[in-house]
Order: sequence, then structure tokens, then C-alpha cells
Amino acid sequence: EIGQGNILPFYEHTKGATMETWRESMGLIQSLAVVPRKYVLSLSIQPGTGNPDAMILWSCEEPGVPLSRYDFWDPSIRNRLKQGLSRLDDVAGISVWGTDILVADKAGDRIAVMYVDDNGEEPCLELKGYASIGNRYYEDDGFHGRMAISGPHAIVANQSFQDAWMFSTRDCSRSDALDERDGNRSAFPEDDFETREDDPRQHAARKIAVGHYSFPLWGGNQPNSKKRKDPFPFFMTSLDKSEDIGAEDASDRFGEGGPIALAIRGKWLVAGFSNGTIVKAPPLPSEFENGVNSASANDLSSSSHLPSDTWFSPMLEFNEVDDGEIYHEQEGCSVQ
Repeated sequence: EIGQGNILPFYEHTKGATMETWRESMGLIQSLAVVPRKYVLSLSIQPGTGNPDAMILWSCEEPGVPLSRYDFWDPSIRNRLKQGLSRLDDVAGISVWGTDILVADKAGDRIAVMYVDDNGEEPCLELKGYASIGNRYYEDDGFHGRMAISGPHAIVANQSFQDAWMFSTRDCSRSDALDERDGNRSAFPEDDFETREDDPRQHAARKIAVGHYSFPLWGGNQPNSKKRKDPFPFFMTSLDKSEDIGAEDASDRFGEGGPIALAIRGKWLVAGFSNGTIVKAPPLPSEFENGVNSASANDLSSSSHLPSDTWFSPMLEFNEVDDGEIYHEQEGCSVQ
């Protein structure tokens, strides 16, 4: 019988039988990963805003037992501007290799490095630090960030920049280029500034990257721009015609031309663009080969991610059932 939780584990020794399910939190689960044969890792986002809520480490052997929790906000704080406990923002994917965790942060403009410290009696989630890639980033501007994973490697990109940056998940935590500071975003005004070429902090992740590939803008098929029309042609005061009429309308150019979808398998890297173009990069170096011949596209990829490209995240509600017990249901989709 399938339970009412939104995390549903399976085990090899049960031959596909469904085990007990459990509810992660009142926030929507955006990312779910497996730390091989040990833990389940979940990242939830806040209702309404879609900002990161919490990352929780669960036991694989005891379903529903949280072992460690890393909170990114505290709703009990009355001042909403101070509720944030972390710089993490607009997560675009999670890569896990062993106990090392790489998070694509700020819509693919920054990486956040975490790890599972399980050398003590109880495992613990730890944040190692952040590093900016240097792509453009505009909060609430609605563009996409993406991550693709194959074995120990993760590829990060966003729609505003044509470069895809490649990282070794298992090696990022050892870098001295990480900014280990964390806290409320208001304490880090530099995070909100547009990329500056002369600021080394804005490109620290490029020192950590093991490579990058520059795709052609819009996949080489740049859409035709349109001339801006006067929305009120019969009114003299409608627009400043000397500046606006006849200018190019950026909204007709399908974003900024960077990739909005990524896929990688061994030496093959593919990107998709908002105008429908798909581009295959030249074969990557042999170090990206995983030595797996299976036809499955998911081999050596231990995580999944739900893209969230709008500011709104659905609220999970409490609902009464006939036997008096309470369960949760998410608006717009069934929960099993």
C-alpha cells in the first residue's frame, strides 16, 4: 500500500516493493539525491517565494529518520528581511559524489560546496563555502540556470551566458578559492552586484573548474529582433519617440542566448536553447569518460532536480481525512 508521503524509497532486496513513505516538510522538494547506499538528501524550497528552505540528510535504512538538517531560513524571526540564514539562492541543481555535494547556486552563476561529515557518531551536513563563476545574474529577472551530471563531473550554465563550466564534484571541497562566509544576504551586498571583470571574487569558481565550453549564442541561430512599436500611437505624450520608437525589443530575442537545458554523458555534452536549437559540443577529453557501457542515461547520476524558473512555489496544505488523521496534499499534483 502506498503511503501519503512525498519521499518514496525503494530497496533492491525488496524486488521493487514499495517501502514506507514520509513527508519531508511543508516546502516543495526541489532536489533529491542519494549518497550511495547510506543516505537520502533532500532540498526543499519555501512556500510562495521559492527560496531555499532546508537541506535534510535522511537514513536509507530507517525511512523517515532525519539525521542532519541545514536550515536556510528561520520563519520564527518576525522581521522578514532577517529570516534568511544563508546566502544560498535560486538553486539550479545538485551533484553528489560520495559524501561531496556541489550545488548550482544563483541560477548557475555561483557554486556552493557542501559535504557529509560522517566520521563521528552521527553524520552532519556541513557548508564548505561559495565561489562565483562570473556569469550575469539579475534577481527576479526570470532566466534559467541549469546543471547536468555524469559521474563525478557536473556542468553548470545559465541563460545569460554562453559558457558551460565543468567541475569535479569530489574535488571542489578541497579548493582554497572558496568563500567560507555565510549568513543573511544583507551582509553580502557584493552578491547583488552585476559581474565586474576586475573583481577576482566574481570569478573564483573559474579557478576551481576543470574546464569549460563556449556554446554559440542561441545555438548559432540568433533570432531576428523586432522594432519596438508605440503602444499609444494616437497620443503625443505616449513615449519619448527619440529614444524608444524603432529601438530593438530585447523581449523578442528569447532571453540572452545562453543554454536553458544541458545533458552530459561521458564525453558527450549537449545544450538546448530557448529558440528550439540543440547543439552538441565536440567530444570532451578522455577524463570525462566513466567507463560505463549501460544504455541507461541515469547511470552514475545519483540526483534529480525540479526546475523552478518562477518566483512562486505552491503551498502544501493540511487536509482532514475521514479517520481523523492529518495528511498533506500539494496544490496542482497528487502526492503518493
